[in-house]
Amino acid sequence: MTLTGHTDTSPFSGGERGYSNWELSADRANASRRELLAAGMDERKILRVMGLAAVVPFDKSAPGAPINRRISIVVMNSMAERRVLSGTELQASDIEEFEKALSRVPGLGGIVPPSPTVVPAPQSAAPAAPAAPVDPGSPKR
Repeated sequence: MTLTGHTDTSPFSGGERGYSNWELSADRANASRRELLAAGMDERKILRVMGLAAVVPFDKSAPGAPINRRISIVVMNSMAERRVLSGTELQASDIEEFEKALSRVPGLGGIVPPSPTVVPAPQSAAPAAPAAPVDPGSPKR
């Protein structure tokens, strides 16, 4: 699995000098990693923990909205895991094509949270719904 932290576009207002949304998003992802490990998850199942700041908003029409403050947890199948470990992940054009396909899924309301690593489900499986944001109303740290 991969864990990714995200922020909205508002600059981080507290903390140490030089602590930006990049550090906040990375800390957000790492906090989720620590919680999963504390709950008993096998450490070897987590392949990547990263922060993306406000680069990939959940709601592209409102990049400063609190819903953009979140973590993304992507559970990968074995094929996706091999691609991450070998460095042969999908290209941006593959991700854009996948996002377009997801935007046509009824009930998503046009908001599709992109992921840095997107691996479509096998043809025989139904498409998975995107993960809901975790506690979008929580204030920034």
